[in-house]
Amino acid sequence: MISVIIPVYNQYPSLDATLWHFCRQTTSEPFEIIIVDDGSLDYEPSVINNYNSLKIKYIKNKTNKGRAYTRNIAIDISKGEFIIFCDCDRLPVPNFIESHMNLIDSQDAILSIGYLTETYDSIDKLKVNTEKIIKRKSIYYKVISQIYDESGKTDSHLCWLSTLSGNMALKKSTLAEHRFDCDFKSWGFEHFELGYRLKKDNVVFMSNEKAENIHIAHLRNSGFYKDHVNSSHQIFFNKHPFTEVSLFKKFILGDISLQEYETKINGGENWMKNKYKPIMINYVNI
Repeated sequence: MISVIIPVYNQYPSLDATLWHFCRQTTSEPFEIIIVDDGSLDYEPSVINNYNSLKIKYIKNKTNKGRAYTRNIAIDISKGEFIIFCDCDRLPVPNFIESHMNLIDSQDAILSIGYLTETYDSIDKLKVNTEKIIKRKSIYYKVISQIYDESGKTDSHLCWLSTLSGNMALKKSTLAEHRFDCDFKSWGFEHFELGYRLKKDNVVFMSNEKAENIHIAHLRNSGFYKDHVNSSHQIFFNKHPFTEVSLFKKFILGDISLQEYETKINGGENWMKNKYKPIMINYVNI
């Protein structure tokens, strides 16, 4: 059994499109979808009733608890041996589940990091074959995926930077001692903090370009990222007061390149060969 975890907060039109694409998965393995509504003020439970062909569990938090708490509830009630995370605004390609399973079922303690693209198409155009959707590679994914080679492997000590909770998969047993940290209440770095702990626990991070989902992009208010980066990083650093976490803020704000970051923590070097141009990201301007 496979458990697909989808948190939702006021995004039922996006959830509708996402569930439409889950009806078109190529996998022959049974899977359940666990939807946890994080206290939406504007919600449409009737959307879920349109997908009776899917095995759906639905839970609604009485109040907004945050993404960490919401995903943890879903993990705890999941019946699957395998866990796949997909956000409510991410459209899975037909072989999304199958591709994640092909990787994580191959050996223990693997975190499969899916391929992330994004679209600016309107929601009413998204219930179509994913090949027809106009999309581009996600900006952050375009940066962080460069630590992986063609086989999906990396020697980077910063592989936890690719913990993208909107598209990743692992065995439930790998999460036995781990959950998302509920001290992260709003938008923030709860997924990176979890990845940091998984890396310390010797989980193998692998890129899985066949497991694609398409993010329905949406604009943020001016200053949103800067404010949330500062507050969320402080929580992260308080829990792990080490150089590699301290430098994370400089990287995410575009003050240092990915190569500089790796070098400063004496990390792996093979992935940096032949990458002469600084790999930078400015999350504030995304």
